[in-house]
Amino acid sequence: LVIQNLLKNYHTNQPFQILRDSLNEVLPTDSSGMNYIFIGEATYLDSIDNQSLMEFVEAGNNAFFSSKTIPYELFSELYYDDCEETEWEDYYSFYDSTVYINFIHSDLVTEGSFPFKFFKFGELHDYEWAYLDYGIFCDENIEFVELGDIDSNWVNFAKVGYGDGEFYFHTTPLAFTNFSLLEEDGLNYAN
Repeated sequence: LVIQNLLKNYHTNQPFQILRDSLNEVLPTDSSGMNYIFIGEATYLDSIDNQSLMEFVEAGNNAFFSSKTIPYELFSELYYDDCEETEWEDYYSFYDSTVYINFIHSDLVTEGSFPFKFFKFGELHDYEWAYLDYGIFCDENIEFVELGDIDSNWVNFAKVGYGDGEFYFHTTPLAFTNFSLLEEDGLNYAN
């Protein structure tokens, strides 16, 4: 996998490990400066894994999810009680064959956008692109920071602080596939 090689080489002086066990068995809560990364269509965290991940981030580590769906229990712990009026769905989405993704945070924004196309059997097809509903930004006491968007309309990348660490939520895992990363725009976006 291209993303695996990129991540391994990004911080060569730090260990890189692919987790195959339950998070509560492998995530340390007594150290900081580490990263947990999940890239895929969806992930399921049981209540024990969810608690372990929250303790890991609270201790000063980061968790990055690039997934069309964000684990409900995790999101619920972070903001749901403060946003009772917000209608919760697993995810929000729209269909298109091509989208333009960019960063909106001042530390990340680039001139122009990164085009991403969905191909199926070598032909351009519509794809279900997920985004974060603005309802998650409902409470000014919870500092969700918008980092990126799709087609300048929908937030696809945001972070929220938790304890001494941060959670990063990205809804476009297609951006990190081998197909995307072998294209110049895809690689530049990932970098």
